[in-house]
Amino acid sequence: MSPTWRSAHPQPILFRPTLSDTPLETRFPRAVAGEEYERYARAMWPQAQRWIRKHWHRVAGGGLAMDEARDILRSVAGIDLARRLYAQEEQLLSELLQGAWHDLVGKRDVTPEIPSFLVSRR
Repeated sequence: MSPTWRSAHPQPILFRPTLSDTPLETRFPRAVAGEEYERYARAMWPQAQRWIRKHWHRVAGGGLAMDEARDILRSVAGIDLARRLYAQEEQLLSELLQGAWHDLVGKRDVTPEIPSFLVSRR
């Protein structure tokens, strides 16, 4: 005789893989105070990449210096976290900005514009 809490016909355990329609996290990756940076960065890098892509338009349009861009992005990250950034988060933000900044500079048109009066007309 089986106990009353067990079903006579047990149901199989269902495994539901992560659904593709689940939204990905795009807030700034939260660290635990005192967490080792390398571990934090490895675990949160994909989310951090999504975050920088989401907010890059805030600093890419104008002729901002890197320090100004870092201040803007730090403010946005602070809003996401609702607190000041921990040291690990500051370092991750710096690495994100450094990588994205090199991509931005590489895509800028560095050839000067030639005034029309200097262009030979045929």
